[in-house]
Amino acid sequence: AAPTLLSWLERRRPDVYEAIIDADRESQERYAGHGSAIACCYNHIILPLATRRDKETQIAWGVRDFAARFGREPEGMWLPETAVDIESLDLMAGAGIRFTILAPHQAGKVRATGADGWTDVSGGQVETRMPYTCRLPSGREIAIFFYDGNISRDIAFGPLLSDGRRFAGRLLAAFSRGGKRPELVHIATDGETYGHHRKFGEMALAYALRTIEARDDARLTVYGEYLALHPPTHEVAVRERTSWS
Repeated sequence: AAPTLLSWLERRRPDVYEAIIDADRESQERYAGHGSAIACCYNHIILPLATRRDKETQIAWGVRDFAARFGREPEGMWLPETAVDIESLDLMAGAGIRFTILAPHQAGKVRATGADGWTDVSGGQVETRMPYTCRLPSGREIAIFFYDGNISRDIAFGPLLSDGRRFAGRLLAAFSRGGKRPELVHIATDGETYGHHRKFGEMALAYALRTIEARDDARLTVYGEYLALHPPTHEVAVRERTSWS
């Protein structure tokens, strides 16, 4: 929920603005009190390139703008371009943010919570179907979800949005066969992909969501609910001063 875009919608397209607010309210009812909207830094700046004071301001204003619009405190925050450094994550955690979302190649190494040795997962090798804890210098921590990079690319630049049935099938096929632990299949794409960059893409998305919702072997959720039900079992060290691109 970018403050600049929401401000424009509130003035110029109040019907769309209210639909967004209502959708978050409905999602709280559906997902055990966890809304689907997440906060964003107040302006689209690359946080690792900003001073500490500017990072604090961007995060604080993003949180306050979100709370004023959605009537609740945000659980998650999107980093512009997913550009990340440890200081930004620490400041976000200090502001009450519980999770963020990064690209898979931004993970450096992982380990089971409490283990001594780390496993190198650089180059996009991280398991994306689970959240991770990132421990921070202040003693705080934040959860990180790494989105499925291959599916996200195929949505943005490939043919997946030309067929809602194929879209749903690709998402469902990303679960492991016979998996014994909970798994989350999730993607990250630009909102304008659906209908702007890809004509009728929003229809393919709606069809895919209805198809998945009708099944009994998978269910829709949001990050906040998933994190509450399935806390991280592993830790991650992120690759600082990286972004999705």
